[in-house]
Amino acid sequence: MTFEETRKLLESAGLETITLRSAKGAGCILIAPDLSARIMAVSMNGEKGENFGFVKPEAIANRGKDPQFNAYGGALRWWVGPEGGQYGVAFPPGTRNFDLDSWYISEEYNGKSFAVAYPRQGAGTSALMGADCSIENASGTRFHIGTTIRVSLLENPLEQSGVRGKNRRVKHLGYLCETTFENISAVPMRKETGLVSIWLLGMYVAGPRTFVIAPFERKGTGTIVTDTYFSADGIGGDRLMIRERGGYLVFRADAKERSKIGLSRSRASNTIASIDLSRNLFTVWQFPIRRRMPYVNSLWEHQKRPYAGDVTNSYNDDGNFGNLYELECSSHALALAPHERFCFPLEIHHYSGPQEALFRIADRLLGRKIAWGKL
Repeated sequence: MTFEETRKLLESAGLETITLRSAKGAGCILIAPDLSARIMAVSMNGEKGENFGFVKPEAIANRGKDPQFNAYGGALRWWVGPEGGQYGVAFPPGTRNFDLDSWYISEEYNGKSFAVAYPRQGAGTSALMGADCSIENASGTRFHIGTTIRVSLLENPLEQSGVRGKNRRVKHLGYLCETTFENISAVPMRKETGLVSIWLLGMYVAGPRTFVIAPFERKGTGTIVTDTYFSADGIGGDRLMIRERGGYLVFRADAKERSKIGLSRSRASNTIASIDLSRNLFTVWQFPIRRRMPYVNSLWEHQKRPYAGDVTNSYNDDGNFGNLYELECSSHALALAPHERFCFPLEIHHYSGPQEALFRIADRLLGRKIAWGKL
């Protein structure tokens, strides 16, 4: 699906769109304020170019009609964490069995219409949107959260470094997403009744030679990666390769096997990336980590350690939902007093071009020497 086809799909469903265009190149992103201000399309080649964000047309056509989950897709969306456990927001109050039959995703944070502060004409280089959301967790605690989303286009951080200059065929598109939560209730958020986090997720189109690359802290404590989300046996070695000496792991993201990985605050780096060797496309996420702060736990169980969760994750579908994989990151657990705010920034940079140039860029931005020949 192209960028333009995605825009027409949204507008045919009566949804507002905002287009942000790069001043230096053909890069552009498409935002849907009526779908919780998510980014629905990303293109390196203008509006006629391919959208490498995953989109689910049938969910958009039937907006809000599925009481369990309206899976719209999108190259970046915000959710509220944690998903599961006694403080999970994806299970109703009183849940005892954290299973698929009980799970649901509220349209309060999945498909709510956001007011647009700017741009006024539906196009620009930045956008600011906001809405108030009401959410209840599995323990019956209700949160009233004022949410604002600011998206701004960014310059190439490597523009002056000489890395990009070695090959002018490399294209870049970068943007900053600043997600702010404000506690607009009269009571503070407390650990004893459940905290929340800002959870950012991006759905991308998978390819036969797509890999997620996650640097990790070699001096961290505990398990390097959690890979037992869907199977007690974990993920096979041909699909998850841990390079301990190199300080990074490689996770296959080809939409052929349902699987998920997660890294804790002790092990996670402040970057996670993917490279699609079929499309010659490299994507990197950069975000802050507060290693001394608790992180919410999203496991689907009654948890003994509800604040020992992941900082960053990646999900690979098996093709039943769609040809997609996800990159994810989270803020720490938020204990906000009434009217207190917290902003979580995420930088995303996409690069397309010759593979050798992408390899150099990836090594530099990830701070690792990746064994590209072993992918």
